[in-house]
Amino acid sequence: MDKDVDIATLAASQHGVFSDRQARLRLSRSAIHHRLASARWLEILPRVYRIPGTPVTGRSELMAAVLASGDGAVASHESAACLWGLPGFELLAPRVTVQRRPRRLQGIKTCQTFTFPSSHRSVVDDIPCTSVARTLFDLCGTIRLERVERTLDTALGRGLVTVQVMRETLEQMGRQGRDGTAVMTVLLAPRGDGHIAPESELEARFLRLVHEGGLPTPDQQVDLGDDGGWVGRVDFFFRDAGLVVEVDGMAFHDALLDRRADARRDARLRRARFRVERFRWGDVVQRPEYVRQRLRDLLEDRPSPSPETVASSSRPSTR
Repeated sequence: MDKDVDIATLAASQHGVFSDRQARLRLSRSAIHHRLASARWLEILPRVYRIPGTPVTGRSELMAAVLASGDGAVASHESAACLWGLPGFELLAPRVTVQRRPRRLQGIKTCQTFTFPSSHRSVVDDIPCTSVARTLFDLCGTIRLERVERTLDTALGRGLVTVQVMRETLEQMGRQGRDGTAVMTVLLAPRGDGHIAPESELEARFLRLVHEGGLPTPDQQVDLGDDGGWVGRVDFFFRDAGLVVEVDGMAFHDALLDRRADARRDARLRRARFRVERFRWGDVVQRPEYVRQRLRDLLEDRPSPSPETVASSSRPSTR
């Protein structure tokens, strides 16, 4: 194969960029200098090149940053979170993690690590990056706790990572006293092996106000039924109190048909001796103390044990 075609093929597999080291496996140093001098190649970062006309994208700039950072470098932190499709992250200033002493590169945030087992490495869209678990751990040292918590629950809910893997990562990183250890310890404490991640930001906010108020933690996404069979899957269930709590977003439950369906289901649950309480978005977000006090009142007025019937495995998968 023609060497220039070979390099163009390589560049195409790396978002249009390639390193000097990769080029030297195919061409002599003088041949590389000639291509740079004649503008057949452009040096976009120290010893990282792009063929003119190749589109410049967030991914191409991130890949260039990884190549410029040397052997073993990977995209990390916010950059890795974006690659994994976690919401709220963009490919702005590239974030890269290396094991050896980092190079100073303008416009690139580089972090050095001494703990980097192979399980902490992955590849997404042909870009070397940190694993989901390592990415979440690293974010604990750079963004607010509430944002890390939501990102963690999103990753758990999508099946990108498990609580057990997060615990293993915490144990590995905690030995080094790394930033983020305390935050991740706090986040994993209430999340057992059977933890169900909140399905929405509103549900996450509700759980947060419950925990901050010292209230008992409810079960999440529980299927309930009566003598007639499956009734529905509820957002939260305080099992000891027989209390069902639903949190209604600004849009989901506003349609007339949705409200009627909710009312029919609530009535059926009440006939089965469950108590049902609904909170709207404004209650949870703007009046958290009201929600906490209402929950305290409901939990203190405990009824006799509810004749709960959990639906069979043949239940519908959605409400």
